[in-house]
Amino acid sequence: MHAKNDNMKKTVLAKLSADDASRMLAEAHEKEIWDQMSRECIAKEEGKLEGKLETAHNLLNMGFSLADIAKATGLNESDLGEKQHY
Repeated sequence: MHAKNDNMKKTVLAKLSADDASRMLAEAHEKEIWDQMSRECIAKEEGKLEGKLETAHNLLNMGFSLADIAKATGLNESDLGEKQHY
């Protein structure tokens, strides 16, 4: 079954490659999928950082040292010193 599926994929790819318009459309669609995945990944990382900064802010307000906040959040202590105004 696996070999049959691979052959079918190769046949579809060959047909798409033979037609410039179809190939360009398929490439644009694939690029959009990759771009969307990239945007989602970046947003997720930004959300994680925002959460860490919020936690750091709360810990700072509770009187924790920058060293302890860095350990608790995984953020760099020197970066925390620069962001004390958050």
